[in-house]
Amino acid sequence: MYHTFLRIFQLILMKMKLKFFESVTTYYLAILKTNRNIYCPGWFLFGIIVRSMFLYVKDNDMVDTPRAERFSAKFVVSVQELISVFLQSHTGTSERSRSCAYFLKDLFSVVDRGIIFESIDEYINTPGDATQDECKLIFLKIITSYEHFIPLNCPIPIQIVEGTQLFKYTEDLYSKHFLVGILLGKIAEFYRSFALLNENQLRSQAVQVLRGALHKHEKDPRYHGLEQQQRICSMYFPFLITTIEDINHRIAALNKNEKR
Repeated sequence: MYHTFLRIFQLILMKMKLKFFESVTTYYLAILKTNRNIYCPGWFLFGIIVRSMFLYVKDNDMVDTPRAERFSAKFVVSVQELISVFLQSHTGTSERSRSCAYFLKDLFSVVDRGIIFESIDEYINTPGDATQDECKLIFLKIITSYEHFIPLNCPIPIQIVEGTQLFKYTEDLYSKHFLVGILLGKIAEFYRSFALLNENQLRSQAVQVLRGALHKHEKDPRYHGLEQQQRICSMYFPFLITTIEDINHRIAALNKNEKR
């Protein structure tokens, strides 16, 4: 019934030389810009947009067309703007972060993934309070559950050159394995911010997200080969560096307190 409804409206709009997903995106963005506090069921409207996009690709035999060429540049910009305005309007709301994360996860399969990376990076690196950080962890947990998460991160082994400083090696890993880098960077941020009142809770939640991702990789039959597992482990290596640095900071803090 749901898909029938979408297809009927899609056909009507096509006769009017309009695309359903473009119309919904345009009007949803206009509503949010007019009143950022208005309640709109994001999960429902995002679902309509992405399903309409899939139907459009299928109906126009564009399955083999490169993702970057399936939709107009204007529409892609509108999608990015919609995501940005939506998250800015409802920062700190777990329901909004969750619905947007599912939307972006669905978009991985239909649009140029570069624009999704940009939207994820913008949201995760926007400063916020502890409540907003919890929402970002919910967001990242959903993103890491994407079935092709590992290929998205280009698990190519990086050679460690003797004498290379650890922070430089970590930066290289973050840049080459983007989504893993986003997750580990957020975890490192929580580890460094041990002055926060919610430190233990946020750190625990962040580690649970990481643990869930690693468990999923371990159980995935596609990655049971030794070489594949080694490459996956190399992507998450910066977490060990973060843990060691945190231990050193805490030992130094304890020693400082004992001297007082």
